Amino acid sequence: MIADFRLTIADSQRTRAEVQRQADGENDGKEERLVAAKSRNLQVWIEARKRHHLSHAQVQMARELGMNPKKLGKIDNHRQERWKAPLPQFIEHLYFKRFRKTQPDRVLSLEERTKEVDQKRREKKKQKRLKETSSQLDLRPPASPGTAAVENDLPEWYVESMKNVASTETGSGTGFGEVLEAAEKLTSDEQETLIDILNRRLADRRRSELAKDIQEAQQELQSGGCRPATADELINEILS
Repeated sequence: MIADFRLTIADSQRTRAEVQRQADGENDGKEERLVAAKSRNLQVWIEARKRHHLSHAQVQMARELGMNPKKLGKIDNHRQERWKAPLPQFIEHLYFKRFRKTQPDRVLSLEERTKEVDQKRREKKKQKRLKETSSQLDLRPPASPGTAAVENDLPEWYVESMKNVASTETGSGTGFGEVLEAAEKLTSDEQETLIDILNRRLADRRRSELAKDIQEAQQELQSGGCRPATADELINEILS
């Protein structure tokens, strides 16, 4: 079992790396173009913020209003056309007129918003990769162990820990503490893979137990050990 466990972890890690490289190769061009476009748009807004002396809240209001940062200079000419309001006050006026509030509920600078969007994109990309990896992994125990080659691909502390667990299982102990300690030392990706493996094996075990119960019930029915009964008959038998 321990050998199968080590092989499954190693195979899962190699498969994850292959799937990740394939996904990266397909999405690199699209991702680079998207990031480049967002970077250019962000730089234009940063320059407009400095040029027109806008606050972070006013920049966010202008972006939510759909203003073009390259055309703000055409309306920021209140010194020449004195009947116009200054650009910051004009943005606040339009924002209140459309949204009926003086400023956004959550104000972020361009730099903070960029970091937040990048973090969400990385998390979404990670979840997508894990989902694709899980759907493509074959987590069933391998038919032929070959543990020597696999152990070279695993951390030394992990191999030694699993050997200790194997030796403990042959004795009187269960080895649960060693397994738990070994799992604590795994990386987040390895722990997620381990959880997926255990969930799949538990599901297979439950299906096997259910199939066994159904088979035993069918055999008992065919041998005459049980007979069909109505709900009333079952209730009467329980109450008697």
